[in-house]
Amino acid sequence: MSYSTKNYTADGGNRTVIGGVLEIAGGKVIKDGQEVSFGGNQSEPGPGSVTHEMLADKSVRSRNIGTGSVMEEHLNSSVLDRLKAIEDKLKELASSESDGKTE
Repeated sequence: MSYSTKNYTADGGNRTVIGGVLEIAGGKVIKDGQEVSFGGNQSEPGPGSVTHEMLADKSVRSRNIGTGSVMEEHLNSSVLDRLKAIEDKLKELASSESDGKTE
């Protein structure tokens, strides 16, 4: 199927294809009944924003590191193995100190 314009609807009107630039001047974008934000300097992403929706699955961002919000289930096995090795070494050191031994 060919089109004489860059913008057209397809799939019985369920899909709109924009072949150029989409500019929303003074309007807003609504998804599932909520306004969607595409940027700006939001300190915390609000419901309906693209960032908020992506973070809903507990994804890790670099600014989350050290805040206690990084969940163990999202760490890969090599990181978990290193953490376990550190934990084991700390337990070993604590045990040797309590026994009066030092290395």
